[in-house]
Amino acid sequence: MAMVASPGIVPLRPLQLGDMLGAGFKILRFNPRGTIGVSLILQLIGVVLVIPFVGWLLSGGLDRLGSLTAPDNGGGPNLVVNLLQVPSSLLAQVATLVLCVVVSRAVIGERATLGEAWREVRAQIGRCLLYVLVTTLLWVGGVGLALLLLFALAQIDGAMVVVGALVLGPVLLFVFVRLGLAASALVLERIGVVAALRRSWALSRGAFWRLFGIQLLTSLVVGFASLALMLPLMMIGMVAVFATSTTSPQGMTSSLVVLAVIYALAQILVGAVTTPITSTVSTLLYIDQRIRREGLDVELARAVDRRASQER
Repeated sequence: MAMVASPGIVPLRPLQLGDMLGAGFKILRFNPRGTIGVSLILQLIGVVLVIPFVGWLLSGGLDRLGSLTAPDNGGGPNLVVNLLQVPSSLLAQVATLVLCVVVSRAVIGERATLGEAWREVRAQIGRCLLYVLVTTLLWVGGVGLALLLLFALAQIDGAMVVVGALVLGPVLLFVFVRLGLAASALVLERIGVVAALRRSWALSRGAFWRLFGIQLLTSLVVGFASLALMLPLMMIGMVAVFATSTTSPQGMTSSLVVLAVIYALAQILVGAVTTPITSTVSTLLYIDQRIRREGLDVELARAVDRRASQER
C-alpha cells in the first residue's frame, strides 16, 4: 500500500495546532460550495422562518407589542436580533453536523458536494435533530442549574458566590470540552446520541488541556476574523439606514429595526464563513484523537490508496 503523506487538507499523521488551523482556512478554498454553501443555506432557512414576523413588526406590530418593545425591555431592535438568531443558531448546529461529512472527505482529498453531504446526514437526520435537542437542553440545563446554585449560595453568604463560580465554571468547561467530539462521532460512526457522548468522553480522556487549548485559540482567531468582517458590513448598514430615516419616533424605531435586521444578516453572512472553520477544527480534533489512539491514519491511507487504484 502506498502511504500518501497529505492527500487532502491535512497530513495523515497525528496533527499539530498549525495543521488544524491551516486546514480550517484551507477547506474554504478546497470546497467552498460544500462549506460556505452548506452553512449559508441552512442559516438563511432560519431567517426565512422569521421573516413574516419581522415584516409584521415593521408594518405596525411594534406598536401592538407595547411593553415588549419599550426601551427598558430591550426594544424592538433587540427583539428582532434575538428572533433572527434563535433559528439560525439551531440550524448552525445542523450545519456543523453536515460539515463533519465534508471535512472527513476533504481529509482524504475528496470534495463532497452539498447533495452528497446531505444524503449522508439525511439517512440519520432523526439522530442529528435529537442530538441538537439533547445537547441544547444539556447546556441550558447545566448553566441554569449552576445559576440556581449560585443564587442559593448568595442567600447564604455573598462571598460564597465567588467560590461557587470558581468551582462550577471549570466543571462546566471540563464537561463541555470532553463532550466536544460527540457531533463528529455521531455522524461519522453512525451511532446514537448517548453512544456519541460516551464515545467523545472516551476519546478525550487525558487530552483535556490539548483540546481546550486548540478550541480556545480557534475561537480567538475566528472571533477576530468575525470582527474584521462585521465592521465594514455594519458601517455600510448604518450609513444606509440613517441616511434614509425620519425624525419621527415611529420612523426612528423602524430605522433601528431595519438596522437590527442588517446586523443579524451580517452575522449570518460572517457565520457562513466562520462556522466551517470551527467545524473543521472540531472534526479534525476527533480525527486526530482517533489517529493517536486507534491508528486511524492507516485506515485513511488505505482509503486513499483504494481510490487511487480505482482511478488508474
